[in-house]
Amino acid sequence: MVTKVSEGTGSELFRQTVLDLVEYVVFRLSINGRLTPISPTATRLINELGAHAEPVQALFGVPTYVAFDFARTGDELTSEFIVAGGQSRAFKWTFVPNPGSDGAELICFSIHWEPMQAMLSKVRRESLMFKELVLNTLPHNVAEALIANKAVRPRAYRQSTVLFTDVVGFSRLAFHLDPVSLIRRLNTYFSRYDALVSEYGVEKIKTIGDSYMCSAGLPRKKRSHAIDCALVALRILDATDRELRLEPKVVDGVDLNNWQIRVGLHSGPCISGVVGSQKYVFDIWGDSVNIAARMESASEASRINISSFTYDEIKDYFACTHRGAQHVKNIGEVEMYFLDGLKPEFAADERGCLPNDEFMRSYCERFRVSPTRPDALSGAPAIIREFALRR
Repeated sequence: MVTKVSEGTGSELFRQTVLDLVEYVVFRLSINGRLTPISPTATRLINELGAHAEPVQALFGVPTYVAFDFARTGDELTSEFIVAGGQSRAFKWTFVPNPGSDGAELICFSIHWEPMQAMLSKVRRESLMFKELVLNTLPHNVAEALIANKAVRPRAYRQSTVLFTDVVGFSRLAFHLDPVSLIRRLNTYFSRYDALVSEYGVEKIKTIGDSYMCSAGLPRKKRSHAIDCALVALRILDATDRELRLEPKVVDGVDLNNWQIRVGLHSGPCISGVVGSQKYVFDIWGDSVNIAARMESASEASRINISSFTYDEIKDYFACTHRGAQHVKNIGEVEMYFLDGLKPEFAADERGCLPNDEFMRSYCERFRVSPTRPDALSGAPAIIREFALRR
């Protein structure tokens, strides 16, 4: 009943696939009321009806003689009935005389669309799963460009801030912990970092072993990149040292349950893009990335080390300790500071991790965050958005 297509366009082949999934329900109905299935789908339908006393009444909703009274070539009848298991079925039947039966038989046929509907439903589900997976792997605007164009052009950013974290003594931890416990604990930390990064409008770039990398100011450009990164750095350090702390388990001088991290930040230009053709990876490159990594390696346990470039961006709001110029491999002398926390007048807690209303008011004025500026509002940390909407 379906004409095969030997060659054709993709759309023709798709239509052919859809037609192949259409099932025809065909019965032969005799004048004495005998109903005979003559297609596999009709046989299944009879089985679904179960031991029904009047299958003709059940399928067509009318007695046999009534069906004969109105049956003429091309006539249609819509019926709805319940099959075993309580499921509802609806069909539009066409009745035509069976050639050669001298009017003693009718051919009753309909189209069963459920297989095609199931296929389309599956396609929709898989499409949504694919999009969700891509959106969880890549920044939203990058993912949308990739889905639409199958390619993403590299972009240059004159201002951004890059953040690196690294676990102190990870090799010793890996030596003492079994692989499952190691990965579970690492996942606990990184999952919390993911939540904080998203909350503060910072973009996660990737994890590299026990190192976590994120950046602000890309792919969404914003002037608050360094401040947003500083806020999330303080929250990440606080979560690691306090929020996620467990009962200590010290082995060979190493606390296997409670890890310490070093954090490094640097602000400057960089380039972003998507590399690979099968397993897409969004990444960033440039001297800023290298310097940020050096800031982390030059930091200390449970401290945040920042370059002078980042310090110049955040010094109005954050308390910092000057470390002086220090040599950085392959880069030279770099002025460094420890980021200690928000200044007392801007902190809502003793640790200097959470900003107070005065900080948020100043942030909104400085970066023009308000409900009338949707772009600035959506790119701000969640706590800033809530404050701006309350004003």
